[in-house]
Amino acid sequence: MESDQGQGAVPPEAPPSVLSTQVDPPFGNALHAALWENTIDVVLIIDADNVVVHANPRCAPVLGYAPHEVVGRDVSVLMPASLRGGHAMGLACCPQPGQRTLDWDLLDTTVLHRDGREVPVELTFCEVLSNGGRLFVAFMRDVSLRKQHEAQREADRQWAEATLRSMADAVVTLDLEGRIASLSVVAEHLTGWKASQAVGLPFADVVCLRGEDGRFVPPFRSADELTFDFPRHAVLVRRDLHEVPVEGTMAPIMSSQRTMVGIVVAFRNVAYARRVTAELSYQASHDGLTGLVNRKAFECLLKAAVARAKDGGESDALLYLDLDRFKTVNDTGGHVAGDALLQQLAGVLSARLRESDCIARLGGDEFGVLLHKCSAENAVRIAEYLRQAVADFTLVWQSKMYSVGVSIGVVQLGQGELTLGELLGRADRACYVAKAQGRNHCHLFTPDDQSLPLHRSEIEWAAKIRAALAEDRLFLCVHPMVAICGRVDGPAMAEVLLRMRGPDGQTIMPMAFIPAAERCGLMSAVDRWVIRAVVQHMAQHPDDQTLYCISLSGPSIGDPAFCAHVEALLESFGADPRRVCFGISETAAIANPASVSQMMRALRGRGVRFGLDDFGSRMSSFASLRQLPLDYLKIDGSLVRSLACDRVDRAMLESINHLAHAMGIVTIAQRVENEETVQVLREIGVHFAQGQGIARPHLLGGPLD
Repeated sequence: MESDQGQGAVPPEAPPSVLSTQVDPPFGNALHAALWENTIDVVLIIDADNVVVHANPRCAPVLGYAPHEVVGRDVSVLMPASLRGGHAMGLACCPQPGQRTLDWDLLDTTVLHRDGREVPVELTFCEVLSNGGRLFVAFMRDVSLRKQHEAQREADRQWAEATLRSMADAVVTLDLEGRIASLSVVAEHLTGWKASQAVGLPFADVVCLRGEDGRFVPPFRSADELTFDFPRHAVLVRRDLHEVPVEGTMAPIMSSQRTMVGIVVAFRNVAYARRVTAELSYQASHDGLTGLVNRKAFECLLKAAVARAKDGGESDALLYLDLDRFKTVNDTGGHVAGDALLQQLAGVLSARLRESDCIARLGGDEFGVLLHKCSAENAVRIAEYLRQAVADFTLVWQSKMYSVGVSIGVVQLGQGELTLGELLGRADRACYVAKAQGRNHCHLFTPDDQSLPLHRSEIEWAAKIRAALAEDRLFLCVHPMVAICGRVDGPAMAEVLLRMRGPDGQTIMPMAFIPAAERCGLMSAVDRWVIRAVVQHMAQHPDDQTLYCISLSGPSIGDPAFCAHVEALLESFGADPRRVCFGISETAAIANPASVSQMMRALRGRGVRFGLDDFGSRMSSFASLRQLPLDYLKIDGSLVRSLACDRVDRAMLESINHLAHAMGIVTIAQRVENEETVQVLREIGVHFAQGQGIARPHLLGGPLD
């Protein structure tokens, strides 16, 4: 380093005779005086005895001494004690007087301020000869500010390195030629390269990436264009050739002058996340019990088949299977036996279909089969083949044998312009004809089937529901939701449950009459009865601050007059809207998110709250959480049931809970049956739990546990 000012000036007070003729100044004394007074360096002239003979005015701000206070004193007074010995040794090594010497090199050191603190300076010496004697000129520049900046930069560097070491992401920096400048510790582990080996190598040699198309990709398109794209669904090929799924980002490193000086790449191992995503995707399209395609995915396949048939393509066929005597298995062997039968039958049916065909569980004991490029004749033959396979099947359960039959409705696609609903309706009617023929039969739909009445049992139940509404024989129970997370603030919560009282006073559970109400278009009337009963109870019990959760059916959600009806009820009874929470199904929310969201926002403006029911049963769309203004999320019991022992279910539930918390949504776990599950839910951070194991349902109006 060199001093910014060069050599110091000779003080003007020195008489000409003091200086040797070897250093006669080229300028006049006026210039000497200006330099002496205004230089930013401290300038000291020291004789051979180590005594200061001249000092310029810069001494005061840098050293704390006025010039006259320094003159005549040993220069060691300005040195820290640790440097005085070295200074004495340096003087002893000086050449003899009269010999020409080079200027001493610039060095960083410290000098002692008058108040005792050490001041960092850049110091250089030069020697002049005067009248055969020796003088030394010392130039000292205060570099305190520079040292502070250097210390700050070093602290920033150490902070950045510590941050990189603590980050879960791998971080790599590149120069403008795309070569490695640095690797974080995580990047070393993830790539298999040591930083010392990787620095200077091309990025693609160290971080070898393959895109979703399987091709290797460069780290960035062009440093000049500043377009940085980390490949989607990328795979990192490590140094040991093992492959790791990664995702990441790239960005330019900009200087303070806004010019690019490098590139930073951050990426992370997403093997676990992709595995969970794949499992969630599988859950979204498959039945949890049988592993078959679920109803939603099957309906998507049917829509595509209907579209192909309309376009004149080869026609497919639809089979609708409804098991006969399945209720007997459940009633005698229990639901566990029924589940085992469904699982084994799913395997039996799947094994008898072509790879191009698709079988799905549509719900309960109903299955659907889509036969690809299949004529009506072949479809009937395959249906009969499946019917015989079910008839030959026997379930052995706890030393007992169970057998069932199956009624199958067959529909040929391409018979006119059909919607999905019309197609399923035809299949249902054909299946009904098969049952009417004595069960365990197959029937191909014909136009004559269109005039057949609905199932007699459904007609009978529809009449019972209308009678119960007219005679006020519906009643409500509530199932408490227990807060299990200490961070929950808010009212007590309970789910409203519907029951029917028969003419003989016997309680009828909803699963006996709700399916008929749905098929016969009575759900809107049932929903309105439930809402009115709850609002009336709230008005009659103003001290009860419970938040009541009421599940809405699809017809009510799609009813344009629903909002006005609810608002009129709340106003007429003077009930607090903040004590009402409507639950909507995931299927209804996804079917028409725009209208559902509009209805929700209108009622939320009045204070009504909303929750999403049974989330996770289908896993159809996490996007619905962002589209809908939700307050609560009810996690389906199928994920909660085996939470304590199933690692995948726990990972799925944690993902759902984390996402809900990030969006400010309160989470509720359903079907919680034991304290072990409650403890796991607490660890995950779920807010509420509901289940027979922690609180049982009771009549509306009774005390809540």
